[in-house]
Amino acid sequence: IDAMVAKVVAEAGGIDILVNGAGIFDMAPFLEITEASYDKQFAINVKGLLFTGQAVAARMVEQGRGGHQESRFFHDRLI
Repeated sequence: IDAMVAKVVAEAGGIDILVNGAGIFDMAPFLEITEASYDKQFAINVKGLLFTGQAVAARMVEQGRGGHQESRFFHDRLI
């Protein structure tokens, strides 16, 4: 995540918006979903969303000009 943020800043000069919409879903029948599969889904769908949002928000605050984030789970305007 940190490398991604650094690359965007290096190439674009900063971050003003994040559309945070990555996600996966195990299409296995309910009774066949494994704990490993669930852990992978949680890591991408929840942890990835949260920690990407935090990293980008920290950069937006550091830039001192605010920004905007959109995701499936939260909507936040940073000032």
